[in-house]
Amino acid sequence: MGLGTRENIINSFFRLALQEPNKQHFTLSEIAREANVSRQAIYKKHYKNTEEILEDIRNKINLEIFKHLDSAALKKDESPFIFFAKEILPIAYKYRIWIRVLTTTSMDSYYGRMVETRLSTYLLPFLDEKDSRKKMHLSGAFRVKIISKNIISIITAWLNQDFPEPPETFSKTFLELVTASSNDLLKDEHRL
Repeated sequence: MGLGTRENIINSFFRLALQEPNKQHFTLSEIAREANVSRQAIYKKHYKNTEEILEDIRNKINLEIFKHLDSAALKKDESPFIFFAKEILPIAYKYRIWIRVLTTTSMDSYYGRMVETRLSTYLLPFLDEKDSRKKMHLSGAFRVKIISKNIISIITAWLNQDFPEPPETFSKTFLELVTASSNDLLKDEHRL
């Protein structure tokens, strides 16, 4: 097995997931057949099971993103949304195919929850503890969940387009969307 075998295995896993997006599990034999390698070679040299493949995929994406989130947590003088537009969107775009598979197929129900939890932890210090400008009086946990889900939804919708625009141009749209309410996206006659 030459260089790039792990990438071939991961890409084969993704091809299978895209071919059968509602399937929740593939065997190593199915992945090996798609990758044109033996199941034993995958098992002995790379992955013991499909969960290890998913874990490797998550780690590759998250290592880079979480490293940036951790460094950003040290400097709280910038809006988290501007930070996302500058730092996280390019990483998400780099892994756009992988993220598309993880968010549009049944292969990994854990990924979305893990990202939301980590993002919520990052965003919590940015909240106004007293919620002084709002009349809703929502708990911090509820507010951070709404913000996290909004960011994830925007990024997921962007990356799940057939041809997502590059992050350099999408960053402006991202910033507009995180500051818009759902009401702002409706026709004038349907707004509250």
